[in-house]
Amino acid sequence: RTFTPGNKAHIAITLHEVARCATYQGKYSDGEHMYRQSLEISMTCYSDDHMSIAITRGSLAECLILQSKAKEGEALLRRALAVSSQSSNNFVKSLDAARLAVSLQMQNKEQEEVTTLLQQTTTWLQLMSSPLDKARVLSEVGEVFMLIGELATADDSLKQALNLQQQHLPTNHWRTALTLCRLGECEALEGKVDTCVEKFYKSAEMMSSQHPLRGRSLLGLGKRFCAKDKYQEAEGPLTEAVAILKHSLPQHSRTSEAITALSECVSMLDKKQEVDIAMQAPHQDDACNVQDPLAGFSPEERETYEHAMSDGEVDVERTMIKLMGRDRVGKSCFGDALADKPFNADQVSTETVTVRTMITSSDGWKEQEDSEDYRDKALAKGILSHEQKQESTPEAEVVNVDVNVADPSPSLDLGLSGTQEADANEAVSAPSSSPAVESFSQQSGAPAETQAAHSSQDTDMSDLHLTQEQLSLLSVSDQAMLSSLVKKFCNDPDLMKHETSLRVMKVLDFPGQPVFWTMLSGLLQSSPSTYTMDICMIFFKITRLLSAPALQPVFVDQKHGTLCQVGPRWIEREGDYFRYLLMSLRIAQTSPKDAFIHETEGVLSPAVFAIATHMDEDGAAENVSQQNEELTQLLEKSGYDEHVVVPNKDSNIRFFGVDNTKSGTSTVDESVKDICSRVERMSYSFYKKQKNQKKKKGSKQLVPLKFIRLEKLTDKLVSMLGRGLINVELLKQLARKLCHIDGEDEFQVALKTLTNFAVLFHFPHVPQLNQLVVISPQWLFNFMAAFTSLKEPEPWLHPDWRQLKKKGIMSWKLAVYLLASHGV
Repeated sequence: RTFTPGNKAHIAITLHEVARCATYQGKYSDGEHMYRQSLEISMTCYSDDHMSIAITRGSLAECLILQSKAKEGEALLRRALAVSSQSSNNFVKSLDAARLAVSLQMQNKEQEEVTTLLQQTTTWLQLMSSPLDKARVLSEVGEVFMLIGELATADDSLKQALNLQQQHLPTNHWRTALTLCRLGECEALEGKVDTCVEKFYKSAEMMSSQHPLRGRSLLGLGKRFCAKDKYQEAEGPLTEAVAILKHSLPQHSRTSEAITALSECVSMLDKKQEVDIAMQAPHQDDACNVQDPLAGFSPEERETYEHAMSDGEVDVERTMIKLMGRDRVGKSCFGDALADKPFNADQVSTETVTVRTMITSSDGWKEQEDSEDYRDKALAKGILSHEQKQESTPEAEVVNVDVNVADPSPSLDLGLSGTQEADANEAVSAPSSSPAVESFSQQSGAPAETQAAHSSQDTDMSDLHLTQEQLSLLSVSDQAMLSSLVKKFCNDPDLMKHETSLRVMKVLDFPGQPVFWTMLSGLLQSSPSTYTMDICMIFFKITRLLSAPALQPVFVDQKHGTLCQVGPRWIEREGDYFRYLLMSLRIAQTSPKDAFIHETEGVLSPAVFAIATHMDEDGAAENVSQQNEELTQLLEKSGYDEHVVVPNKDSNIRFFGVDNTKSGTSTVDESVKDICSRVERMSYSFYKKQKNQKKKKGSKQLVPLKFIRLEKLTDKLVSMLGRGLINVELLKQLARKLCHIDGEDEFQVALKTLTNFAVLFHFPHVPQLNQLVVISPQWLFNFMAAFTSLKEPEPWLHPDWRQLKKKGIMSWKLAVYLLASHGV
């Protein structure tokens, strides 16, 4: 510029070399600036189709791609390749083609063009003689193959490039480090964790402290440590990677990836420490830190509660209703209709099994949160009925206690008229095996013998990672509510008579993917001996005939960005999907003896309601006859006709037609009311027959109060722990201290009973799981949804997303991301 200002070509060449040096040092923005100056000057010296301009455009595009500016790089490379492809310089045109393929793949462009560019590159590569030129092109080609998921080919190309570079380039050359880093990323995707860690180490050591390639290598290293659950080793590399990338590439997607990885690592360090504490078995030597759950009780109230918890029972009728069917048929809206909630036209598609608890009453069905907690009511009724039974026993010695239920009391006034005479201190120690649980043990197949509870087995509950204030909240279930309900039943004998049992409907709203039913059929299948009645409701649109072509077995829901699996690949018609669900029910049925007949309906268990939705749409009435004919033929062929509940025995219609839009309005859909009424009658018939069978066998027909208490306790634990898992030993100690569940056998019966109720899940025969208890089914369902309802992730996870869609292989980082997105 000083001595030959007129020789612009020399200035352009020098600027190009300065830009190349800046790029090698990781100063990509400086390199970009210099390349642009060089290109601008070159265009004043040469025509647009000159090779010098093509080379500068290609170099500028490489610098842009390194900064994740793939779209701008693509435009430059197309113009460069248009010129270089006409020349005899195989190195330049093959390099341009490989770079263009990288930029297209980064933008998720059409795969056909990428494949064509790779074929051209391979052809030109075979004509090259320079080993360094070959190495440079092979490294770019390896990255393309890695991005499209062809890992074996990518691994081979990168290893060839690395071998040539190590032979012909100086030690610690930037391009050698880049190839090493790419090879490490490729091996990581292949699952070669140990070898890829070595590549990342070497690549990072070759670069200066602020080079973005060092940050990229450290990011890969940290992520591999995370994949092996070595979060402490991962924290250092990830922290340095974030610092480097935020300084050199603040807008790059890799910087966001590093920040997310570091955040997850730190979070996992905290969670791992918490889980290590909470999941370890408790110490047997220390005193239990849980405060006395009966603090504030008078001696009479304490004795009454202890005796009721020891062998008291309560009548709770439980029905499990499973809402199944294709996506967007109105299952969730029907669930709202059952609870008489307003229709939501913008209802979001269900992504996981949603658990809804509904209580029946004279006012209809109500969601659990909209009514009194049925467990509080069950405890109150159980305590009162147990006391009345004790008073009516001739052998019992009764002490009259003057309790004025109208007068307020600072302690929990149970409002009872009398108690058994016993020493209060003796009453605190419950018997090792109560009559109620002995009966339940026989029904569940568990041994009746239980181990005596010793005070030396008290546990240090600090392992629960709960504060003392939280531990105190685990005492008797909502004492004010319990006291109020007991008094309510005392003051209103008619209420006690009419509400002899509590009817609980657990409604499970399944997503459209039958993979959920396949996974959960065994988990949620209850036999009639377990006090749980099963009802399945299968939905279809009245406006879409069962003979209509079905959706593709695997598709992407464009509206919600969700990767869905509709069902097996043999499904061709909408009716095939209905038939598939019926087949699943048949397979899940435990044995022929479980085909219990519902006397009021004359159908076998599990009972099936066929429900047609969208009855409000145009053309619905015209489809009723044809849809019914097709459904009748389908049921006859499937052999499941005896399980289907029909709306009217005098009519030939086999399905219930519902209009969800009437939900929550003054115009009530009579079909919904009819369905609720039929379910209640079937529930009554089921439990009446169950009780008669138990009575003939001489066994108890009701549920032990202590099991209801444990069910209430698990809810509080979920909210306090913030997760749905707990160590089985910790739960056992809490159950003994707070629920009067003493001994191993009694605890196992309680777990099995609540598992049958779908309140919790325990897998005693699975070695990897028998030390854990899932105390929140919703948590488990959300966990499963993370791997079945897949939403397209952030851009930095697109390679992992493509690999999943193409080959069904999920990377570790994608799994962690999906779990986090579902709150697990």
